[in-house]
Amino acid sequence: MRTLLTLQFILFLSRLFCQNPGDSDKTFGNNGVTLTVVKQSSCITALGVQKNGAILAGGFSNGGPADRFLTVVQYDNYGRIDSSFASHGVFTFIPPGYRVERQNDLKIQSDGKILACGDLYGKTSPNYYGYNFGIYRLLPNGILDTTFNKTGIIIDYAHYKNSSSYVAGLALQKDDKIVIAGTCYNTAISDDIIFIARYHPDGSVDSSFNEVGMKTLQPEYYDGRCDLNKVLIQNDNKILILGKLNINGDFFIMRFNQDGEIDSTFGINGTVTYHIYTYMNSIYDAAITQDNKILIAGFTGNGDYSIGVIARYNENGTLDKTFNEDGLLIDNNCIFNSITLNSNGSFYSDCNLTLYDMNGIIDTTFGDNGSIETLCQHPKITLQRDGSILIGGGYDDHMRLERYHGYTQFYPYAANQTFYVYPNPFLNVINIKFEVPPTSPYEISINDILGNVVYSQTVTSLESIVSIQLNDLLLNNLYFVSVNNGSSVKSTTIIHMQ
Repeated sequence: MRTLLTLQFILFLSRLFCQNPGDSDKTFGNNGVTLTVVKQSSCITALGVQKNGAILAGGFSNGGPADRFLTVVQYDNYGRIDSSFASHGVFTFIPPGYRVERQNDLKIQSDGKILACGDLYGKTSPNYYGYNFGIYRLLPNGILDTTFNKTGIIIDYAHYKNSSSYVAGLALQKDDKIVIAGTCYNTAISDDIIFIARYHPDGSVDSSFNEVGMKTLQPEYYDGRCDLNKVLIQNDNKILILGKLNINGDFFIMRFNQDGEIDSTFGINGTVTYHIYTYMNSIYDAAITQDNKILIAGFTGNGDYSIGVIARYNENGTLDKTFNEDGLLIDNNCIFNSITLNSNGSFYSDCNLTLYDMNGIIDTTFGDNGSIETLCQHPKITLQRDGSILIGGGYDDHMRLERYHGYTQFYPYAANQTFYVYPNPFLNVINIKFEVPPTSPYEISINDILGNVVYSQTVTSLESIVSIQLNDLLLNNLYFVSVNNGSSVKSTTIIHMQ
């Protein structure tokens, strides 16, 4: 009886709250938004989702003029702070002897342990104070993991005397080895140096990477200035670093082999540079698609104003001209700080919150003609397992986290052909949208929970969207939609609002 009542309650909430893709999820926080202030002020700089659905917001918090804390907050699926995590749901930390400048990234290992990195001010050499990079690890319950480097934290720098090192981000290999990348300002030559380091899962240096665990270099085509903003791991464990090169600024991507050597098969001698305007081109975020293409997001400018740019590169570093016709997507109204891929190749950006299909075309079925206005400042985006969209950043000294309904995704034909069912829950009509129109007839069927067929149709039109009217056919709440193309059948659940 308890199970039945729980199911009925869940269905009631679904009927009450769930709407179309792009609508605010009113079951989350206060009408779709949660605001958290840690210490005196705080901001989200990274998001993560545990396998059990717990939501992690990493960032920093300020306790006073010189008291900035590395910070992680855990929320449950309804946007409530999870008091079982760390201290009443919040982890804050200042490494002894250091001042926190910023926390830059957060990743979740396969075992649920949490890694984060940031910039720390303190001694970098015996008689010099500057910036070090810090990497720390938490257990899933939010307690510092002292099995990691024996202390729970790695504090290091790029090994140049009297220098400062700034970490751009971290990435995890499939074996949970940890890769970080950043830049070091070398005071001896007054130039920026790129560094990449790799560590074993226990925090010890991985000497199989460039023999000493770290690689430093000055890239070609550069005038002494560079900023890194992202590090990614490809499926073959090759490493990508991305950011801005040179004083005036070019988009900048470099690729390295697993051993730390530059991959000369990528771009020109391992490097791709590109600019649209001659002033301030920079990559802020990037993602690797299922077919190993590289999607980048950032901005370009001419000295008077900046505009947002998204571009896609082929695996070899050439611009992918199949993306938005010329490989580039330009938005004159914003700068792109964050992008997140759906499993079908479509993606969200933080210019408002906008959905694009895999070819860079705005999907107008999402939100208000393709986008949603959000109040998060410098936002980051991630997806939950059910396709719900989380976007977080800062707002009026608070950590601001918003959640929106996304599309349910699944794969009836192949990994690159996805369909969505929306709205779900629904009242009278469902729409089945294919990312790529089918090339042969297929059958759609809908079954109730007892297996009875309540709807069946063979579709021959091969359109990308099929609408089905069901208002007189359904009596219950839960149904199963199946698509059969003759060689495979895939199904998902839909909920009927009565």
